[in-house]
Amino acid sequence: MGLTQEYRNREDVKHFCGMLDGLAFLPPDDVDEGMSYVSAKMPDVPGLEALVDYFSATYVYGVARPVRRPHGGQQLILRVRQLPPLFPRQMWNVHEATLKNEERTNNVCEGWNHAFAWSVKRAVRDHQRRLQQLCADLRDGRKTAATVVRPSHKYCQCCGIAFDCMCDCSEHLPLARDI
Repeated sequence: MGLTQEYRNREDVKHFCGMLDGLAFLPPDDVDEGMSYVSAKMPDVPGLEALVDYFSATYVYGVARPVRRPHGGQQLILRVRQLPPLFPRQMWNVHEATLKNEERTNNVCEGWNHAFAWSVKRAVRDHQRRLQQLCADLRDGRKTAATVVRPSHKYCQCCGIAFDCMCDCSEHLPLARDI
């Protein structure tokens, strides 16, 4: 929409965007009236109307879609169907949560997901290091296949090393270095 510079340079645009964000704090039954108020206060800035239309369709009112049905010969009956917003109010409205001093975001979940993802990545890297060390030990003779191989392993036909280690035959194995 190209509004970044306008937002940075114009206080009225910044204030207007804050009012749009503020709709989340209104009681859900007052959001329609709040949206009308905010729309009436929109500064005359190219592109801002598209932002309001997007916000309105996505969060507040939804969109009206034409439904065309042929009727008889050449006649067309045009009907309009109102589709709900993509994100219903109960999903984004934080009025009650604010009054009850509850979490208003899902940052708790995001934090958990972030920590979990990093712990999985760390575990994969650690496992890869251990396997690479095992392969080096096998290759350099510090260990033998008989001491580390389990009957359920599959073996590389090129070097005889078990597939579950990161041997030199990397074309046989996916590497975890990109994780």
